[in-house]
Amino acid sequence: MRTGGAIAALALMSGAALAGRHDGGAASFELPAGWRAENVADVSAEHAWRLTPPDTGKRPPVQSVLVLVGAKKVGEAELDGEAGAWHGAHMKNRAAWGMRGAGGVPRDTFRHGNKKHVRWRDRVDSAVGASEQTMICASSHAHLVCVIAHATPDTRDDADTLALALLSSVSFKKR
Repeated sequence: MRTGGAIAALALMSGAALAGRHDGGAASFELPAGWRAENVADVSAEHAWRLTPPDTGKRPPVQSVLVLVGAKKVGEAELDGEAGAWHGAHMKNRAAWGMRGAGGVPRDTFRHGNKKHVRWRDRVDSAVGASEQTMICASSHAHLVCVIAHATPDTRDDADTLALALLSSVSFKKR
């Protein structure tokens, strides 16, 4: 399935259409219609954007997404170590904000298309309830790119679909 097709499939599930590309300066990526993207600071990545779905009055399958892009060159050989460091930094940051880890499945390495990906699924308890944070990372154009999707455990497939589509759609400006 093409990247736009995967995002279109997710958009159709939530009743939205594609909005086109979001130009984040350092990188650009596909964005489902109605979703907002804003630049944010991150504990590990040099460039980060928070994506939020439109307010439709009902709970969306994926509550929010972070798209993280590193400035350092990272190939597939360094992916496990660099992505692991980013994941560890996010775990410490969650604990600092009072979120409690509630377990999760072990790190998962897989290939999607022709690229190696690393995935973590962390169950998180907070004052607003339990959720699952799926972090999927890959080396894209020799940069570490990760997507963290916040969803409920029963909508993890939606989180995976969106995360993989976003990772596949990231492109960089030529310098």
